[in-house]
Amino acid sequence: MKRFCIEYFILPIFVMIGTVLCAQTVAEQDPHWQIDWQDDFHIFNPSIWEAKDNFDHWAAAHAFNQSSKLVYINNQNNVRVQGGSLILQSYQQTYSCPQFYWHPDFCSYQDTIPSHPPYAYTSGWVQTKNTNLQYGLVEARIKVSYGMGLNSAFWMIRNQNQPWWYYSEIDIFEMIPGTDPNNSQITHNQNRMSSNIHWSPIPNNPLRVTNYATNTLNDYTQWHIYSLEWTPNYIKLYVDGLLIRNEVNFGNFEPMQLIYNVGLTNHEPNSGTFPSKMEIDWIRWYKLKKDCNAPMDYCSYNFQNHDNKVKKYIRIGGSGCSNILTSKTVLKAKEDITIFGAFEVPLGTGLDLDVRSCY
Repeated sequence: MKRFCIEYFILPIFVMIGTVLCAQTVAEQDPHWQIDWQDDFHIFNPSIWEAKDNFDHWAAAHAFNQSSKLVYINNQNNVRVQGGSLILQSYQQTYSCPQFYWHPDFCSYQDTIPSHPPYAYTSGWVQTKNTNLQYGLVEARIKVSYGMGLNSAFWMIRNQNQPWWYYSEIDIFEMIPGTDPNNSQITHNQNRMSSNIHWSPIPNNPLRVTNYATNTLNDYTQWHIYSLEWTPNYIKLYVDGLLIRNEVNFGNFEPMQLIYNVGLTNHEPNSGTFPSKMEIDWIRWYKLKKDCNAPMDYCSYNFQNHDNKVKKYIRIGGSGCSNILTSKTVLKAKEDITIFGAFEVPLGTGLDLDVRSCY
């Protein structure tokens, strides 16, 4: 598992060693999470990922803005594994899709515009082949370029086999330099990130609800760990293990797939924008350890032996019972958690209680 904590700065006269503190990931803070799958990007693994080729993400529907001029290409310039990272790179270059890709679902802009104009930009789009990712924790270490007009995104979207009217999308981040669409007084730069949650509130109705938010961030052109905890009850977003957004899950209940891409917004890119890239160092998908039909009921409990599984319910203590916490502990249960009687939490320990759906 790749983890970089120490950086060495070699100067001509002496060696200075600087320690870069590692952010603790969400999974490291809670031992109930266990790896379901992961990728450290030593190679491009075709059993996990696919790169879109000659695909413009329905650009014909956005022909009024710059995004219509960009097409995603699967080649070594736009999508590659290099130096232990997956790299998606965008360029300002003229490109025409082969005519057999002219289609509303692929090169839609070139297909729809009567003159079939070439694209002005190329970029990379990589998505999971598994479209049945449902509930869990995903964490990835990523850095992206800053540049006017870019829209670098790490996101999830519904399984395409769902009915046409059903919409579900979680944008873990969208780095969009320019003016905030909800507040013209806020300008996005490399110290501000956006996230968005979309869903269809009514069956058989194409109406889409948008739940948009921005958060401050310490320079997204540097490495950060971005995390999404998705449950039937809530959606939580973290940066470097710190919670930045906590929302009730109103409509994201169906399987999805993960996507990385570097796109464009309606802002005209400036001369310094290209080439630009997104680098993904690693990704982890976690599921909960579960024993959801097993109750846990103890008078006195040895917390050091806790198996870190979600239980049916947890009840500790009672008349004449005494308990002392010996370490930082997380307890999760489906129905309730109750602690009775004498209970001591010494300095340096901690207790986190979480009652949640068992999924």
